Order: sequence, then structure tokens, then C-alpha cells
Amino acid sequence: MSFSVSKKIPGKLFLAGEYAVVEAGQPAIVAAIDHYLTVTIEQSSTNGGTIRSSLDPDVTINWHRTNEKIMFSKEAYPQMLAAMRITEEFLAEQDYPVLNYHLVVASDLDDVNSNKKYGLGSSGAVTVATIRSLLSFYQYPATALLVYKLAVLAQLRLNCNGSFGDLAASSFGGLLHYASTDKKWLAQQLQKLSIQQLVTKDWPGLVIERLELPNPLSLLVGWTKSPASTDHLVKYTQQEKLHHKDYYKSFLKNSKSVVKELVQASYKQDIRRLTECIYRNRVLLQDFAKTMNFTLETPELAKMCDICYNYQAVAKSSGAGGGDCGICLVSSQKQRQDIIEHWAAENIEALPISIAPQLDYQGGVNK
Repeated sequence: MSFSVSKKIPGKLFLAGEYAVVEAGQPAIVAAIDHYLTVTIEQSSTNGGTIRSSLDPDVTINWHRTNEKIMFSKEAYPQMLAAMRITEEFLAEQDYPVLNYHLVVASDLDDVNSNKKYGLGSSGAVTVATIRSLLSFYQYPATALLVYKLAVLAQLRLNCNGSFGDLAASSFGGLLHYASTDKKWLAQQLQKLSIQQLVTKDWPGLVIERLELPNPLSLLVGWTKSPASTDHLVKYTQQEKLHHKDYYKSFLKNSKSVVKELVQASYKQDIRRLTECIYRNRVLLQDFAKTMNFTLETPELAKMCDICYNYQAVAKSSGAGGGDCGICLVSSQKQRQDIIEHWAAENIEALPISIAPQLDYQGGVNK
């Protein structure tokens, strides 16, 4: 009988601190959401195995090892390849014998049937899901922090320019106060240390703390039906900041201040203060986009947010903006329903999304 494991990993949405969070030590609020990506691993009897995905059901990728390095039969799924390599290197350092396996990816982070892209962090989720599933397959005891760190190292090798906040959300679940470590420091350490040494080392500036929304606030997500490219927008602003050094420094300071105040409001269950912070972050990001000369709030995103304010609910774009989703915090079922109906009249789709529970590393997702 073949041995198999399956791990279900949540997607993500940012609630506050976007753009600033790509800098080391800059805080943000990120939520894991209850749409999931699942990786199933099954034992293979051959040298290597196959990879199949619900996102591309007609394609099967074969993989094998050449000089102990995993190789794919064609260029595809770079996040999975990086995740497989980093995990196997980590295990090899501890003398785990290599195993052969098939991987199957199933995702509801995007709508496969209609090819709708929601922007819920599928690249981060597939990285985390691959690593967590492999650790389980090799029967290595995983923790959320270990999975997160291995996922960061995998994406670092792909020269990803984001904050890795999506990896934290997918690794830990729940609502998080997050700040990243310095990517330059991390790259330097990766040249000097083994993977095992690096993941057991404290990472300066890294913050991953659990939060909760004050009762009775809950998350409402609107989708503008227009996809956005996070990587493109982050790369653009990282180049543009060189022409606005003083402004960028001020932006980082103001973003850190508002997110820290938001965190304190969460701890104290202070609804008024928390919603004020979300509003202030929206205004700050609007000014950032204007100064950097890019579109954060498309007309659809702006309309989505303005409708929420008409019903006394706070709202803002989520993530890089430029399309995809916006978030709203509502305090009653009537308020939620009124907003959803108004959105529908303006061709804005309310997604059936809530904040996901914390992940349970003894089993799967907490019930």
C-alpha cells in the first residue's frame, strides 16, 4: 500500500501596512483566509515522480534527480520546484534518505472553471503547502515557524521581491501582526550557513504575532473582477522610491505608526480606534500612490470602498491594489447585506471569505 499525506493551506489578504511591509521591520496586518490550496503527496515507485495541478489539469510534469538535485521535465511551477529543493536540502543535512513521490495540487484560491484570479496569494500558498506536505511525508516534525522560514528561503532563491507576509499567513493561519527580516541579511546568511543552521537562528526584525478583530467586527471582501500584478507594482515602487527618498522615509514612518496603533487597538478591542487606523492607512496609501505615480485604487476599488462608507463601514484596497480585492470591516449582518446588495448593483462581487482559523500542526486546520 502506498503512503500519502495531504495538507490544506489558507490563502491571504492584507488588511494594513501594504508597500511599507516590503522593507525590513515594517509592520503590517495580514489575514489567512478560508479559501485553501491543498497539496497531496503519494509515494512513487520510480526515480522521481510527477506533478499535477487543478490549475492546469491537462498537464503532467515529470521530475527526477540529477546529482541529487531535483529537475523538472519542463519549465513550470517554479515555486514548487524551489520548495521541493529547499526542503530536501534541509532534510539531507540531517541525513534523511531521499524518497520518491507524486504531488497533486488542488486550489480554490482562484476559480478554475471561469479562470477568475482573485489575488488571494496562490504562489505563497503553494510554496507553504509543498513544504509542509513534504515535511509530513518525510515524517519530520514541522512547526509553523519552520515552514515559514523554509518558504522564505525558497522564494528568496527565486529573487521574489515581496514581504513574505503571504507565507506567514499561509504558515500560521489566523490574523497576524507581521514584519519581515532583512532580505540582504538573509541572503548573506544563506551563503555562510547550512539551511538547518539558518532556520534555527533568530531572524532580526521578524515579527509574527497573533491578533483578533474586536467583536462584533468581521471581514467582508469585495472583488472588482479585475486582476492585478503584485510583483509588477512592487518592483515599480521599489524603483520609483529612489526618486522620492525623503517622501519614502516619511511614508515608512507614518505607516509604521498607524499599524502599531492598529495592533494596540486590536489588543484592547477598541473598535473606534481600529477602524480609524484602517481609514488612515487608506489615505496614506492613496497619497503614496499619487506621489509614486501609479494606480492603487482603480475606479472599481474606489467605488467599492465608498459604498462601504455610505453604510458607516470602513474599507480600503488590499495588497498591492490596482485591481483584485478590497476589504471592509462590518459590525452587523444588516450592514453586511446592505453593502453586498449595493456592490452587486455596481458589478462588484462579494466573495464568501472569512478569516481562517489558526493552523494546527498536530493535524490540519483547527475546527
